[in-house]
Amino acid sequence: MSSSGRFGGKILIMALLSLLTFGLMSCRFGSSTRIYLNDRISWARTDAHSNVYSAAFAEFKELRKARESHKRCFEPLVGRDGAFIWLKMEFTVPEMLRYKSLGLVIPYLHFSDKVWLNNVYVGGYGEFPPNEKSSLFQSHLYYFPNSMIRQEGVNTILVKVWVHGRGDISDFVFVDEYDSASRTSDMITFWNVRMYIMFSGGMLCAFILYLLMYIGRRNEKDNLSFSLLNLSTVCFLLPFCASDVPIYDMEFVSYFLFTKLALCISFFFVVTFASLFMMQYLRVRISPLVRFAMPVLLLTASGACLFAPDYNFLMRLTIPCLVMMAFQLGFGIREVVRAFFGADAQARTSARILAVGFLPTICTILADFILRDILMFTAQPYISIFGWQVSLFVFIMILTVRYNRVYRRNEILSFNLDTEVRAKTKRLSEANERLELEMRRSNVDLEMASIVQKKFFPLPEVSFLGWDVAIAYEAAAKVSGDLFDYYHEGRTLRGMSLFDVSGHGIAASLITMLSKHIVYESFRDSNEKARSISTALYRVNEQIIEAKGDIENYLTGLLIRFTGPDENGTCGVEMANAGHPHPILFRAATSSVCEIVHDEGQFQYGAIGIRDIDVSFPEIRFQMEEGDVFVCFTDGLTEAMNEFRDQFGKERVMEILRASGGKDAKAILDDLVSSLFGFIGEVPRDDDMTIIVLRRTGIQDDGAEELLEEL
Repeated sequence: MSSSGRFGGKILIMALLSLLTFGLMSCRFGSSTRIYLNDRISWARTDAHSNVYSAAFAEFKELRKARESHKRCFEPLVGRDGAFIWLKMEFTVPEMLRYKSLGLVIPYLHFSDKVWLNNVYVGGYGEFPPNEKSSLFQSHLYYFPNSMIRQEGVNTILVKVWVHGRGDISDFVFVDEYDSASRTSDMITFWNVRMYIMFSGGMLCAFILYLLMYIGRRNEKDNLSFSLLNLSTVCFLLPFCASDVPIYDMEFVSYFLFTKLALCISFFFVVTFASLFMMQYLRVRISPLVRFAMPVLLLTASGACLFAPDYNFLMRLTIPCLVMMAFQLGFGIREVVRAFFGADAQARTSARILAVGFLPTICTILADFILRDILMFTAQPYISIFGWQVSLFVFIMILTVRYNRVYRRNEILSFNLDTEVRAKTKRLSEANERLELEMRRSNVDLEMASIVQKKFFPLPEVSFLGWDVAIAYEAAAKVSGDLFDYYHEGRTLRGMSLFDVSGHGIAASLITMLSKHIVYESFRDSNEKARSISTALYRVNEQIIEAKGDIENYLTGLLIRFTGPDENGTCGVEMANAGHPHPILFRAATSSVCEIVHDEGQFQYGAIGIRDIDVSFPEIRFQMEEGDVFVCFTDGLTEAMNEFRDQFGKERVMEILRASGGKDAKAILDDLVSSLFGFIGEVPRDDDMTIIVLRRTGIQDDGAEELLEEL
């Protein structure tokens, strides 16, 4: 048997296994107690403001089962432009299910829904307008506690559905004992959602692997197109598994934008790279016309979808975009057909391998058409995606075998060659030289990183109206894990922040630069939307957790906002503290010093950037009058040690501030720094240190000074 024949047998086995898998997951395993509601569904049109009580007066009509009607059964009723409908289902509890908690399972319902049982709200999936969001392909499971169920008589389920586009409800809607319903729902969600996550992980690995193979052998361009084909397929699979992927729940990601990027544009890239892969695998010369047409078709279809003004317009683009993609795919198919019937034996073999590789995809696309469009089994997953995974796996094996053959051939050619030994010796010497060079470069890079970080956190270049400000920013090593920022409009100081990242070195310094923009945006957002400074700090915590991923560093910090001043020059201060050392306030009127802490009855706990940990950052408010001094610092000041392992401590900071409170901010800062270095002596500091001194200078004629500055 020829190698292509053996390969074709393997592909056939894979295709049969994928179909067998689909057959197994299509089986309806259910308990004898299951109450199917397929024939008990009625519907009525409604609006966004209706509730379960107004639904009692709606005129419900029978909703035929999906397999007896068009598969998207809501579209003939209300159209595609968006409408609310009520679905009503009624059931009585059989003897064997009485006094048990039940579960309602709807394998698939599009677009979004909310459910009531006996006029009591039990849950929903997706979001209604104006922030509409589909629940996508996950199974809908609702919990009916025993106390909510009428053991005697009729129970009424009301489902308010937002229908937009090709909305439908799947068959096999049922009520069962909750544990059984939950298991069935999990199984449906596994096949419809979570299976694609595993596929995506494998294809992401394939993307990295074949990208590296292309970097190693630039002449094999099919490795690059296959790498990008895997990456675009991962993006295309996002809608199928998005309900379990955090990006779908982010506030800034709308369903409309997500659909355009993940479902539409990613599909165009899949088709483009599949066509390009065919041509590059066959080693054919791509004509200038095709080189021009392929990116034009891709950009035209992508641009049309990207700039679609609404969801309805996007759906109307489906047919034109599919036609363009058919032309796109046709470029590759044409070359496969020409090679298949050509005179070149090697090209014919490559064409046969491509045809066999795409066979599982072609077969499963036909199976999807038969199951979903003819037999109306809309609750089943798209098995064509499974077929596509088999095709990708086949091509992974093909490219891997080819790569191994080339590698072994090169290895044999270089075996026992004396020149290879000398070349390896030379490479080792060069590697040592490069290592030394890299070490020198690393030191230079570290110096550069220090310069960049200092420029990233510059000292104020203007004097703020009503404020005297002085800042000391000292890193223990080349780079610092402290960050500070000040927020102003012209010469008006609106707020400040001071944070301390756990750990030291480059990792901590990178976190500071990552966090600076997040803190600024949260502060600005809280000002624009009149939110509390505490809310802004909670948002900083959430965004930093998301941005830094699995990095273990966390932050402590202060976020401060200034309000006013009033006619007496008194300025209001709002502050939230996330596990940071308490700032110290000097009152000029009484020459007293105190720590700024939260009120009794409030509790502050937790730090920033630790996942799955409860935090509390209560807001603290106080006022500053003329001559008052506000000092905040990182623990590099108070925890600095002398040779006897004694800490500098906050008490010394308070004593210095009490003695120097009448001086200007720079003098106070100098007193603190000189006292610190006098205390520690020759002992090197092991932590970064930042000190901010703000002294209130009283009433200023802001308008006049700003006018003079402009003149």
